[in-house]
Amino acid sequence: MHKSSVAISAFALLASIGSGQAADMPPIIQQAAPIFEEFGSGWYLRGDIGYRFHRKLDAVLSNGVAIVASDFEDVFLVGVGAGFKASWFRIDLTADYATQARYTAVLNPYVTTNIDAVTVLVNGYVDLGTWHGFTPYVGAGAGAALTRTSDYMPVPPGIVAGAVKDTNFAWALMAGIGYNVTPNVTIDAGYRHVSLGGARGGGLGALPSAAFDTIRGHEARLGVRYLID
Repeated sequence: MHKSSVAISAFALLASIGSGQAADMPPIIQQAAPIFEEFGSGWYLRGDIGYRFHRKLDAVLSNGVAIVASDFEDVFLVGVGAGFKASWFRIDLTADYATQARYTAVLNPYVTTNIDAVTVLVNGYVDLGTWHGFTPYVGAGAGAALTRTSDYMPVPPGIVAGAVKDTNFAWALMAGIGYNVTPNVTIDAGYRHVSLGGARGGGLGALPSAAFDTIRGHEARLGVRYLID
């Protein structure tokens, strides 16, 4: 047999064997690469600082005399909290401490005292959408406030009463905007109107005590929220 005929026959034999084996092999199935999605826990921690602008605070003394002209200092405040975020809704528990504010009656009867407060609120927020990392929101909260008066001094001056504490219902309305610095960190700038209930001062001997009206204020706040993975 001619060498070329042998080569052709061998090639044909190998081709037939290869095609037979290929027919016996299972088809190759190409699968799409799995898609992994990361889901945060939704829980977050927060810290806030702020400044409260107090409204004028009226009072009534136990002898029936009303104080309708007063100077009530504005104060700094600090707060911490923890909450949960689910899509466009957030809920958190916050605690704030406002530093002592000096209260002075500027007309007779002359009364001075210091008033500070701790506020604990459960708050709910609605996020209104996100544009270029900025998310405006509105919210409301309710809870309790512990108010304390100290160094209460009515007429005659020079006699100082001790501290008096009261626990009251408190509520707040707020609005603000958050900026996403990273997927886990949000800077929060906001406004809050807060109502802390009343306070009492005095109760020393025969000196007239005072019942202070509801403490309210407008707050400018700056905070950080950290989303826990």
